[in-house]
Amino acid sequence: MNDYYKLPQHHTYSKESKGGKDFGGEWLGNDEVGWMFKASPFNMAQHSFEDMKKYWDNNEPEAVLWYGNDFYKAKPKQEIETLEFKQGGSLNVIPDGALHARLHHMDIDNITKKGIPVIDNDNNQQAEIELNEIIFRLDVTKKLQELREKNTEEAEIEAGKLLVDEILNNTDDRTGLIQTI
Repeated sequence: MNDYYKLPQHHTYSKESKGGKDFGGEWLGNDEVGWMFKASPFNMAQHSFEDMKKYWDNNEPEAVLWYGNDFYKAKPKQEIETLEFKQGGSLNVIPDGALHARLHHMDIDNITKKGIPVIDNDNNQQAEIELNEIIFRLDVTKKLQELREKNTEEAEIEAGKLLVDEILNNTDDRTGLIQTI
């Protein structure tokens, strides 16, 4: 896949396109397992889901389109997640689940019965999160703590840039919250 000369208005303008590093979508996979295009917020602002599907039918018939929380020509969900992480990496998550006031119906002893409990491999509750609350990757959290300790205006600006980049380009939004911003 060579996207270098694709212009910003192209349907598959990507991080590999000239100038697309911070705004373009991302091709995931390889020729062996198949390809999936993860549209960025910039791609989605340029083209509606319907417009992208028409383009896909004519130009990318073998690839999967990941458009926000929607998939087109999608493989089973587990296969998509495996495809994305086959190259390695991690991401932030905005989980979908019960509001704190609602029962979650998980039948596990010693955890809260409401909200979204964070459970470790030993079935112990480590935390509880609210609906639409973001869980950042550990390295992002550590970097934000480091910047907070600097307590300078430059550190605040760097933290803001880091948050924008992480939220827009490296977050699995299971609720569609990012699209409302």
